[in-house]
Amino acid sequence: MQLIFKYDFERLMSYSVNKANNIKVLEAAPYTLLSFPEVGYFNYAFNHNDEPFTEEQLKNIQAFYLQQDIAKHQLIVDAKHKDNGLLLTNSGYAHKATIAKTVLLPNSFSHQQIMPGLAFVPVTQNNLAVFTRLYLNGFGAVNRNADSVLDNFGTLLNKPGISLYVLQHNLDFVGINVLYHHNDESLLAGGAIMPEFRNHGYHKSGLAFRIQQSLALNNSKKIVAWAYDDSISLQNMLKLKMTVQQKFMVYEYCN
Repeated sequence: MQLIFKYDFERLMSYSVNKANNIKVLEAAPYTLLSFPEVGYFNYAFNHNDEPFTEEQLKNIQAFYLQQDIAKHQLIVDAKHKDNGLLLTNSGYAHKATIAKTVLLPNSFSHQQIMPGLAFVPVTQNNLAVFTRLYLNGFGAVNRNADSVLDNFGTLLNKPGISLYVLQHNLDFVGINVLYHHNDESLLAGGAIMPEFRNHGYHKSGLAFRIQQSLALNNSKKIVAWAYDDSISLQNMLKLKMTVQQKFMVYEYCN
């Protein structure tokens, strides 16, 4: 399972402790289906071996989400399987986005200056509410139940391999970062900058900090991240010498 998917898998398994979340994860080789009715982002399926989806698999996937009363779900397909698009389109899916998976090997990284005065504060129970508020604001999800989200994030605090940070510049809370480590790889898992502080270099500094943490603390042999094509996030990754290794097509189905 690719690290960019394994992180979501691990999060949902952790959140599923709270039965009210109604989370379901189905591993039906060779693909996995994630289901979190309250959070549309998590309702997607991916193939473990980056293979195209078959007609039979699509029927099973659609039936799974229909059983969960989820009207909209997505498929993540390796972009090399462009010919799979016709089957997906005929099965009711529409192409919505393209994702770039970027990779950095340790010997390719040159030290990057982090913005002076910018602190990366590890998240504990004491500042978990601040992290939650910043996360919801940064990802435009302020209508979510903050108490529920806080409880979910709380399950990650002592989970091996996951590190949460609040970005603070002088007295301002400017964003959040997440770093995920598994075996000898690290994932720059999540980063959000508050709308009023965007385009000031905080995102790039957050990437550089997490790369440095991956190398210094985890001795990572490979660092991975993902971003949407043509996004500022992807541009910042490329500026830090990360290279695009793979692209994925995101297809969406609506009942």
